[in-house]
Amino acid sequence: MGYLYERRLQSLVTKAGIETMAKRFLTSISVVFCLHSFPALTLDNPDAPDLVADFAARSAAYEARIDEAAGKGSNVVGPLADYYRFLDEELNRAYEALSIKLDRKNRSDLINSQRKWIAFRDSEFKFISGNWTPDKFGDSFRLSSGNYRASLVKDRIQGLLNYLKNYR
Repeated sequence: MGYLYERRLQSLVTKAGIETMAKRFLTSISVVFCLHSFPALTLDNPDAPDLVADFAARSAAYEARIDEAAGKGSNVVGPLADYYRFLDEELNRAYEALSIKLDRKNRSDLINSQRKWIAFRDSEFKFISGNWTPDKFGDSFRLSSGNYRASLVKDRIQGLLNYLKNYR
């Protein structure tokens, strides 16, 4: 009889220990979740325009033209060139809008950052041009290399627009 009593007691202690551990774990997860989402709720101004979404909406027409040309087997050079001009204008617009919001020191840091980003972009473009070639990728080389190039610039624009959201 003593052996069964000890096993039941041990089982209850083990179950209680597991339940306590589970409660602590769930509490910890809840706290981490709340702390993780708290800064996001306090940093964004819900009344501010969504600059990134607005940019994405403007980009959609250019991206659709590229996709349409690629889907038809047409030459994508023209639509890609239009898209690059659009992205260059958007990059300059986002950079200028952020630049005028910054104090002298931060503007200087942004200028330095942008110069380094341009050097990075140019280096990436060189890599893309050397790797995505007709002999390696056939007819799709223009579309692939064009999309990689555009994604670099698009990411930078979105980054600058996200920074800009803090100054509205």
